Amino acid sequence: LVGDSYQSNPEKQRLWAAQVIFSEAKELLVRIKDPVNLSGFSGAPVINQQKEVVGILIAGGPRTGRINPVANFRAGLP
Repeated sequence: LVGDSYQSNPEKQRLWAAQVIFSEAKELLVRIKDPVNLSGFSGAPVINQQKEVVGILIAGGPRTGRINPVANFRAGLP
């Protein structure tokens, strides 16, 4: 998960490690390794180990995230 936590000072983008715990065509659920306040993270990119975007964050809590996989919106990208 790539994003900027409001607790960061100065604010800067960083990576949060996560592991997929549920996967289906329409959504992924991930467990975030270190707790993070996801306020303002909606739409944040989720990348794999090869640094490829695999989805965007659509909801979550301090240790979990709900991801919209890129396959669901790829056709609408330029």
